[in-house]
Amino acid sequence: MADNHTNDADKSRPPLWVFVGSAVLSIGYLISEVVFNVVLLDVAGSVSSTDEIEQVELFGRLLSSIGFGLLIGRWIYRRTMKEAGRDAITIAFSAMVISACAFGTAQHFGIKAFSQSRSIDDQMDAYMLMTLKQGIARNHVTINGLEYLNEHIDKPESKALLTLFGPLVYSNTELRETLKAKDQHYVSTIAEQEHAKHVARIYNAYVEASNKRADLARLYAEVESKIVTRANEEANTAYSQLWEQHTKTRRSVRRHTLSGTRYYKTLDNKFWRATGVSLPSEPWTLDQKSAFIRHFVSKKLTVDVLDSALNNAATNIDSQFNFNLGIHPDLRYAMSGREFVATQYAQAPLHAALLQQPDIDLFLVADLDMSNGLRDRSRSTQTRISIPWGLQYDEFAKHTKIIFLNNLQAAHTENLNAIRSTLDDATSKVGARYIEALWVPAVALCLSMMMIVLNLYSLVVMLVRYPFSHNLNKTVRWSGFIVGHGAAVTVCTLLLLAPYSHEHVLTGNATYQAVLTRTAEVAPWPARIMDWTLRAEPLLFTVGEPIIHSRRSFSLFDDFGTGQSDVFVL
Repeated sequence: MADNHTNDADKSRPPLWVFVGSAVLSIGYLISEVVFNVVLLDVAGSVSSTDEIEQVELFGRLLSSIGFGLLIGRWIYRRTMKEAGRDAITIAFSAMVISACAFGTAQHFGIKAFSQSRSIDDQMDAYMLMTLKQGIARNHVTINGLEYLNEHIDKPESKALLTLFGPLVYSNTELRETLKAKDQHYVSTIAEQEHAKHVARIYNAYVEASNKRADLARLYAEVESKIVTRANEEANTAYSQLWEQHTKTRRSVRRHTLSGTRYYKTLDNKFWRATGVSLPSEPWTLDQKSAFIRHFVSKKLTVDVLDSALNNAATNIDSQFNFNLGIHPDLRYAMSGREFVATQYAQAPLHAALLQQPDIDLFLVADLDMSNGLRDRSRSTQTRISIPWGLQYDEFAKHTKIIFLNNLQAAHTENLNAIRSTLDDATSKVGARYIEALWVPAVALCLSMMMIVLNLYSLVVMLVRYPFSHNLNKTVRWSGFIVGHGAAVTVCTLLLLAPYSHEHVLTGNATYQAVLTRTAEVAPWPARIMDWTLRAEPLLFTVGEPIIHSRRSFSLFDDFGTGQSDVFVL
């Protein structure tokens, strides 16, 4: 009988290695979720592209699926442990994997179904709100009543509100329409701020490129002079050798005679094989040195030779310089430095070297092709800047401001047209991506916080109940059950209430409260979850940020936040 009781106790208590492994896995998951939560704020609460948002969605879905799988796996194990014995581990692990996969798949298809089911108006609103969000993140745009965001843009609560921006604004129709009405104003404001931020740097690059024109003029003069001098020297040497050979043989031969014709033909063949240049045609004769020199030099001084020499020498000025005679054939000899620099042949590499710098074409090239969007705009090695060289700073700033504003406005219009095109092209997912970019971070942030609370609850229950699980007395085991859940409830209650221990400047803001109240009228529970998430993020950030800085082995996390925005890529 005692043996039976012992076996029952053993069956009701998980092996030590299972307990330790489950605890370590849960703690590792919680740390990863906290770190991800902080990284998510850095990405979604700052300037980020839809590609980065997709990375966030993928990694967040993976983590939340693991968290859900841990909850289900632990629950299944506790209920099959006594009957299934050692097989309970296999059953629980299988349940964990299946539930994690099912949860991740459900999230994926749920997000796709939601984003693709939204109307064209909703998709266009999402894009325009993304533009506004990017403007706030760049500290270029301010929303009346929420100036705190711009004043403390790097604070976790500001990043959290930007992350939750989509759902909060979507539920407030009046605010949404107000922000939409100012769309063009926001685009212009962002463009002006971005131009002011970068114009000095771009002007320095422009001046540096402009100054290279003098280097090119000197380069041309030196290279052309060397080639002409060398060609004349070769011509004189060739003539001397030719004349010396002639005087030793048949100096008195006349070219127009039959024997003279054969002699000059033989001489021409030998000379061509030796130099690659044919002799001047009849009536030229060997005693006409100046005519020979002119002919020889003209054959040697081809633009191909000059082009090759200039390309070889240009690396001393800039390794990126590449003259292209095939595309720009206006190269010739005997030009002044000013004439050479004015040719398309010389201008092309100057423009190309300048335009290789990231996004500088938005300031210097008018009427860029934005049909593929701003980030994937059409570019060519033959693109030319649309302003003349030698402008002073004020004049340069005025020209580039107009070009930049027009280019960004064109990109903005093309993006909206691309979303409208979904009416004709059902396969287009352009607008759906902006819906996801606006909503996914908010959902991922809230889901991350919920998974932290649920898995912390499960972990506390497991840790507290384990010492009681070996006891044969049911009363003791039930006491362990009650104490475990009581401890978990206490810990999670403290966690849930801690963010409300004091009123933050942002959460107490009248504009935020008005938006939250409107959201609560439409969706009460989501509004409460978002409000708690916003309040809890500063506390979680305090825990997670030191982990990121001390453990740079999280290379995947470090990859986030390095991309470029679809709206403005600077």
